[in-house]
Amino acid sequence: MTSIIVPPVDLAPGLPSRVVTISATDVTEGGTSMAGATVAFALSSTLDASGGVVVARTSALITLDAQGKGQIRLPVYDTAASQTWCNDDNWAIIVSTSWGDRKAVRVPAGTTSIPLSSLPPVRPLRGRELQWAITGVSVSVTEGAQWDASVSLSGGVLDFDFIVPPGGTAFWKGSLDPSVDLDTVTTPGLYGVWSGSPNAPGSGLLLVSEVRTTGGVVSQVNHVFYLTGSSPQIMMRFRGSVWAAWTWVGGKDAMRVQQWGNTGDLNDATAPGVYPYWSGTANAPGGSGVVVTSELRTNAGTLSQVQQIAFTTGSNPEIHMRFRGSVWAAWTRMDAGAIVIPPSEGGGGAAFRRVPLALTTATATGEESVGGGAIRFPLDYAPRVGRWRLHIRNHNYASNTSYQSGGQVTGVWIGPGWGGAFTTAPSQVSGALTIPTDGSEVVTPWINAPFGDGVQQMLSVGWSAPTDTPHVLVPGGGWRSTSAASASAASGAGFSATAWIPFDWWIEAEAAPDVPTKAGWGNSITAGTGTTLIVNDSWLSQHCRATGALPIHWAYPGSGMSLWMNPQDPKWSRWADFPKADVVIHAMGQNDLGTAASAQVMRDRFETTLPMVREHISPTVVVSTITPHAGKTEAQNAIRRQHATYLKSLPLGVRDCFDFAAAVSNDDVALRPEFRGGPAGTDELHPNTAGAAAMAAAITRPIVASPAADALAAYESAIGA
Repeated sequence: MTSIIVPPVDLAPGLPSRVVTISATDVTEGGTSMAGATVAFALSSTLDASGGVVVARTSALITLDAQGKGQIRLPVYDTAASQTWCNDDNWAIIVSTSWGDRKAVRVPAGTTSIPLSSLPPVRPLRGRELQWAITGVSVSVTEGAQWDASVSLSGGVLDFDFIVPPGGTAFWKGSLDPSVDLDTVTTPGLYGVWSGSPNAPGSGLLLVSEVRTTGGVVSQVNHVFYLTGSSPQIMMRFRGSVWAAWTWVGGKDAMRVQQWGNTGDLNDATAPGVYPYWSGTANAPGGSGVVVTSELRTNAGTLSQVQQIAFTTGSNPEIHMRFRGSVWAAWTRMDAGAIVIPPSEGGGGAAFRRVPLALTTATATGEESVGGGAIRFPLDYAPRVGRWRLHIRNHNYASNTSYQSGGQVTGVWIGPGWGGAFTTAPSQVSGALTIPTDGSEVVTPWINAPFGDGVQQMLSVGWSAPTDTPHVLVPGGGWRSTSAASASAASGAGFSATAWIPFDWWIEAEAAPDVPTKAGWGNSITAGTGTTLIVNDSWLSQHCRATGALPIHWAYPGSGMSLWMNPQDPKWSRWADFPKADVVIHAMGQNDLGTAASAQVMRDRFETTLPMVREHISPTVVVSTITPHAGKTEAQNAIRRQHATYLKSLPLGVRDCFDFAAAVSNDDVALRPEFRGGPAGTDELHPNTAGAAAMAAAITRPIVASPAADALAAYESAIGA
């Protein structure tokens, strides 16, 4: 029987459509059957039919029968139809065959079936061109009170709309007569000015602008003067009630650089400029360095305050700041080395960087009704975390499901140790907490008990829960005991390693502002499934420990790009109130191979989700190739390799690509035996801890700049070093 995709019931009666037939034979003209060959049809964009019906931007796959035949019903392109979508030339149907052909077609109107071979290809439209192709341009100019302009794209036509003041007034006003006083020039525009004009700093160009209130009243007039000659300068002044004095804002004299010895006094460096100074200079904050002096003036131009910022040089550079009103204030150190974490509760200030540190993954893969016990989480981070609080929730973030079962946290302890046992008695940092029965979150108070700095510690939690209602069970590495009372013990007696943790746990951490953060957006492989300690031994955690960064795990086991296509999905908003990561490593795609019919589908999913990754995780994106899995078909492997080629082209502004596949496989088909995950080493999908380490080591180029190095480079550029 011919393979066919033609619904028995017309799902869109107002949608003109037509049956397209496929008949294929091989090059020997019938000598070999084309049975099993496939033809994929994908709509380039959503179509709006009559009656409120939407034809979604989806795809369908035809498998040819023993005679190499198949059928499919497709929407038509009809210039005579009344529906706008029928003759809108901004869409096409992308046809891809398993034997390598690809073209964009449109089906002409008609009631009889039509062969696919009779459909000629339209002009090839690729990527976003299908949606944003420009087919025409229009320009409109109207009069208005103020200058304005806008541009829009509608139906392929780029519309430029300009609003100009009445009378055709030009912005260039011409050269002023030398007798004109610049104090009287208040009409916005650009003027030529001769030397000798009253209140002019010399010959040049005068740019006049104005500031108006919301009611349209002029509140301030601004003058910017471009002084011409052998030493061009830029000067600026403004008029509120009276004209302020001209101020240098650009040119060689705008920021004067004066080299001082060690006999000067920084109290005397009051003129705006840059002052390098030597150790021993009076009233310097210490050592040698550079002072930048600026001044603050009133609307009338009167000097109100002098400000100084000092950058000390040496092996431990510092930043200091002070000001002078009537007298000089004391220097205040402003760099990260001066930060002292306060013991008070509340959120971190601007001097800290808030980072979400996952202890478990966000995807529930089971339930349990155990009545309680103790959990010990590994804490192994290179940077120092000074202050933090613990978040607990009976919730599955992947499905946005809250479990209507609560429990109790009997206490929280922290201390040095590993493998389930503390090396010294742990310190209690939080008392009892109630886990809500409605699936909402409970959070400990802010805790001042630093961890990290390359020292392995553990977080120990006692808990209890009713046995008549289930609680979520999520992947996470650690050690569990059946006794809640054992949470406070130094001994590891009764604790055993686990890959499953009840409830969802994560830490809201405060770190120094220059600590880099690196996010991983991926599936169970990014979460660390298959390693000894899920999350802690993941490739992301290992890479961050090696580079002094904190990891942010946007890792959802079982997930793929196809499950993140909706920008309103609650998964995107989980950590919306946190600063974005410095970089995100895009490692999603393994699970998409099970549903993607072609490399183009993978590419479409990548291009759809990439803007959301940038919006919610980090604007800086690097990508990685998908690791091989012996359970995949050769067709899926071919799609994976084609997608890897696409990623290596660094599309859409991606900064770099790292080859995870080559790091864990010798044949690009299966994991190397020594990298197979699970306790028995038989997991062909998830790399073990050593495999995750190989993936981490594959990130061979820097993906986050050093904040300290960037600051020093900016400073040296400013002083011309």
